Amino acid sequence: MKRLRRWAIPVLLAFLMFSCAGCGDSAPVTEDEGGTPPSGSVSAESTPVYSFPSEKEEQSAGYKLGRIYETMEELFEAADSIIIGEVCYQEFYQYEEQRSSYAQVWVEETLYGDQQPQKMLTVCEVGAKFGNGTEGSILQIPLLRKGQRVLLFLFENARLVPPWNNGCAIVGEYQGKFFYNQAENAWYHSGTLGTYADVPEGMRDPISDADMRRLIDSMANQ
Repeated sequence: MKRLRRWAIPVLLAFLMFSCAGCGDSAPVTEDEGGTPPSGSVSAESTPVYSFPSEKEEQSAGYKLGRIYETMEELFEAADSIIIGEVCYQEFYQYEEQRSSYAQVWVEETLYGDQQPQKMLTVCEVGAKFGNGTEGSILQIPLLRKGQRVLLFLFENARLVPPWNNGCAIVGEYQGKFFYNQAENAWYHSGTLGTYADVPEGMRDPISDADMRRLIDSMANQ
């Protein structure tokens, strides 16, 4: 019996060492290596889960639009690029008079323009955090928030305040911003989620992902 025990322990240890060979060898994936958003919500092994705005912003930040874009064609003609991406981070500029909200958007796809996919992009929009802690936007339209998937018509090379310096602005502020509803596989114009906002012709109702892609492709090839 003692002889059996003497042989059993080395055999067990050898078995465990063989079973665990290679455990922990994989290095952590970085942004440059793996090409996945820093938020970690997207991975090769799982289907990403995106959030969708559940309510309006608490307050309306006073701001007058410089131009009303009445059609999707007008938005397209004004845009330097159109991208689909995931919002990974958002914060307000510390000085209230600037009334700016900054978001870090991971570019998944470029539907139009020269923006490179699989990189982070800084996007600025009108938004404010007031002294009482409430947050606001133009006509209470939802701001870009972490976890959302968005389609954006962008002005490139926008001059931003430090520490951001360079980035993009949304065409027509909220007018060039769409939110993805994952359950419906459809895009909602941001203006339909706020209070009495101007919305391009034909965008009052959600548009399927396939139809949105066809629309942008047709405008790009005209």
